[in-house]
Amino acid sequence: MKLLGRKVLLTIPKRPESVIELSPEVEKQLEGDMIKQWSKLEVFKTSADTEAVKEGDFIYVSSNVLMNAERITIDEEVKMLINEYDISIVW
Repeated sequence: MKLLGRKVLLTIPKRPESVIELSPEVEKQLEGDMIKQWSKLEVFKTSADTEAVKEGDFIYVSSNVLMNAERITIDEEVKMLINEYDISIVW
């Protein structure tokens, strides 16, 4: 897999499984609440043009960006795709 442009793929923290089956609307609301708490996300992969971060770095991205980020499934795991310029902090 090769990312083009200044793109960054992020690993999404896993949400604890619920024993109760939730509706899609409730699932989406819970994800939105979780996103607001994510302050340190791991960089899964970067494009060759990305300069500010590398794979394995931990970063902060505003919750507004994360809520609108594209989700991509890679090896049965969902990743978030953002632009490099959306990164606010590299830990």
